[in-house]
Amino acid sequence: MIRNNRFLHFVIVAQVSLLSTHAQQEPSPGIGVEHHDNISTGQERSLYVLLQKYSSAGYYVSPNVPSNKLNTASQSCEVPAGEEIYALVDATVSGKAKNCLLIGSSGIYVHNGWEGNSPGRYFIPYDLLIDMPVERKGAFEISIGSVCFDMSGSSVRKDYMITILQDIKREFGAGSDSKDTE
Repeated sequence: MIRNNRFLHFVIVAQVSLLSTHAQQEPSPGIGVEHHDNISTGQERSLYVLLQKYSSAGYYVSPNVPSNKLNTASQSCEVPAGEEIYALVDATVSGKAKNCLLIGSSGIYVHNGWEGNSPGRYFIPYDLLIDMPVERKGAFEISIGSVCFDMSGSSVRKDYMITILQDIKREFGAGSDSKDTE
């Protein structure tokens, strides 16, 4: 009986230690301090039209994002109040969207589970996204600069997600010289 209690104590201490390490995670690699500058009304319209061109199981565009998935994903990604979410990519087998990619009014949010190669929450503002490579990384991930998105539980194909992100990069890269202030 005492042996089992020591083992249980070890497991609990190890889990708390892991959670503490995870909570002290640095900001998204290569990104530094987060800035959440919302896109202009014109950019918002263009992005929304672009996102609606795509369709896949596990990919949702506003207003057709299930509220339970949006709530879970927003909590996982620590989306600030006032951030508009235009699209959600569910990367969970369970369909709860705890691991996900969100396309918002100030950038891209990613949350990966602890079992992946890049666990935790990441944010990529659009002004940095335009200069980042987006490519396959291994069997289950895509990389956006130094941020990896673990798609192992997603129904969305990796190549499809890469195409969506590259189109977003092109959209913001093309309009980066002229800011619409509507």
